[in-house]
Amino acid sequence: MNFNFPSEQEKKEFLALSDMFVKNQYEEALPLAYDMLEKYSHNKHIYHNQVGALEYLVNADYHCATEHYVAALENGFPKEPCEENIWESAIAFYNVLKKENGGFNAIFFEDGNIIYAINLLEVYQKHFPNGKYAEEALKLIQDYKDTK
Repeated sequence: MNFNFPSEQEKKEFLALSDMFVKNQYEEALPLAYDMLEKYSHNKHIYHNQVGALEYLVNADYHCATEHYVAALENGFPKEPCEENIWESAIAFYNVLKKENGGFNAIFFEDGNIIYAINLLEVYQKHFPNGKYAEEALKLIQDYKDTK
């Protein structure tokens, strides 16, 4: 992928961020990625993707990661890696709730919000209705609904 960095400062920061990824310094990279997302609005697609990856890796926050991957897609990041990233978050979240937690179906938050195991699968389905994993997403969603 070819990136356009209009300033040497942005290019330098991006290379530093990339180096942190290579060295698995994800926790250190996360605040830098958020900072770059704020500072370099012309490249939001790049930094939303980076923040998504880091939220996934550092915090296992699949919902937040997916929100950033969708924002990357909507801001012009290439469709194929966005599809892979959104699917990876969706299936990881589904597996955590349905398999690792013995069939637990949702996460409940103090503010009353509920995130169901299939929410991120539905995000994938919305953005990639004919995508690479569309059939599997539909099957998992249907299986989930059949158990309700």
